[in-house]
Amino acid sequence: MNTPRDDDERHRLIRALADDGCLLCRDKDAAEHHWHTWYVMETHRDPGYRRRIAAAGGFCARHLRLLTTTSEGIRVLPSLLGDLIASALGGVTGCHCDPCDKMTAAVDRRLGALVRWLDDPEVINGIRRLCTHHLLDVLNTAPWPFATTLAAIARDQPYTPPSDPDLLIRAPHLTAAAELFAEDDKRLTEQSTTDRATHALDLPCCPVCRARSRGELRYATWLLGQDVARLDPGEPWLCPTHLADATLLDHDSACTIWATMHQAEHARLAQLADRLDASPLPGFFARLRAAWPHLLERRRDRAAAAFRRPERFVAEALRNFRDNQPSCTACAAGDLAERRELALLDAASLHHTVRERWTRGHGLCRDHAALAASDLAKDVLRSRLTLLGWELEETQRKHAWHTRHEPATPAETSWPRAIPFLRGDACLGLAPAEFDDQDTP
Repeated sequence: MNTPRDDDERHRLIRALADDGCLLCRDKDAAEHHWHTWYVMETHRDPGYRRRIAAAGGFCARHLRLLTTTSEGIRVLPSLLGDLIASALGGVTGCHCDPCDKMTAAVDRRLGALVRWLDDPEVINGIRRLCTHHLLDVLNTAPWPFATTLAAIARDQPYTPPSDPDLLIRAPHLTAAAELFAEDDKRLTEQSTTDRATHALDLPCCPVCRARSRGELRYATWLLGQDVARLDPGEPWLCPTHLADATLLDHDSACTIWATMHQAEHARLAQLADRLDASPLPGFFARLRAAWPHLLERRRDRAAAAFRRPERFVAEALRNFRDNQPSCTACAAGDLAERRELALLDAASLHHTVRERWTRGHGLCRDHAALAASDLAKDVLRSRLTLLGWELEETQRKHAWHTRHEPATPAETSWPRAIPFLRGDACLGLAPAEFDDQDTP
């Protein structure tokens, strides 16, 4: 029997499911908005939170970009970047993004509530409003008796392209990158290997971050110009981020790619639903009755299949479905370009001309310098970060009222230059001066 608290939870859940759009997507957006609001207002001043963020390596590219979209966010960036530079000089690499964790926690809480009420017909009916991505999350979280029903709902989901709220923030970078990377590719056909390495080190950004973004965008641009019907089945498959990028570059071709992806995913979901429909019966004696005719015919393989525990059958079917999930081919192209560019710079680091450019150029970002075989990359990064750290301290010092008599210096606008050293992918491998930031407050 349900308690009044249970009934309240059920009614709130049904009302939330009845609203427009995917409930779990709305929960993610609300968690992100809550984090951003409180960070720029309060938590950026909390010493404990600042230490925790610095120890975690800061924020992901998306949430660092989000802070650059408002004047309130820009005001907190010098202190944030200063903390990250100090942690990088202390050896911290990588990133464990706190707002991403908060968004995941919000989805997990809602998933728990949905799973608790899956035996309610109104909740099952409301689940049909979820997007395919989150419906599959429910399927992978739910107890096995509900798997067949949820797989059938996922199979019958309508045509809903994924959304990417970050696209509007990323768009100026993407537009500039498309032009600059096309020039880079043209230059690559005319350069020797040594010239290519020295040119990479002359860039005002991390050359490996740029190579990765260039590889991803190059593949997406190439894919948009292809007849998807003539490609291998796994080639026209993009993650939500790269599909959104493709939509900005060529909307009609991107819609064709998404339709192909949707068709392939629908076929996978239909296969999963059919497999789950054939799952063994839940009762021991029911399974024994189903296996008995096969035993009489000495078809032990079929008898064993009919006698399997249904929960194990469902778990294996879902695991096979997850393991065979197509991966983003643009991400794979970016991974390869990243590895090859880093290998090139390592191979060329013994050349005296290249070593000279190392010391004069921008150098690698925090994460790529840690992967470089040459100690020169780490030494150059340390020298750049040490000076940038002083500039960011100067920026924060000049915010004080008692410094209003001092002249303004270029050091007070140094924070954009710190981003490529800490998260080069936040600007898609571009330097701040290379993209138009006229929409930034």
